[in-house]
Amino acid sequence: MIYFDGICNLCNFWIRLVRRFDKDKKFQFQSLQSANQEGILQGEVLEMDSVVYSIDGKLYFESDAILKIIYDLGGKFRFLYFFLRLFPRFLRQAIYKFIARNRYRFFGTCELDGTR
Repeated sequence: MIYFDGICNLCNFWIRLVRRFDKDKKFQFQSLQSANQEGILQGEVLEMDSVVYSIDGKLYFESDAILKIIYDLGGKFRFLYFFLRLFPRFLRQAIYKFIARNRYRFFGTCELDGTR
């Protein structure tokens, strides 16, 4: 399950991209807004600026979640995964945090309609 900010245009673009290339339909999606409302992932602090990927009982957050999703897409995305792994985690996280803090300003917001 991929949890994402349902009102973020960048996040919604990312989810549409994953859906497009998810040939095996192995990914499921839920907005962080509804996950928080339903009490999913109890005990975890689900910040709206986070992407959370839950697979096989393990949780991946932020840039680690993005990398794991890219890896699990397989195929040509594995090249992107190995390229991105060349960057140290602290650098990936810093870039992720910068984009996350500014995502509404850079990309805008949309209505959360529950169909994403």
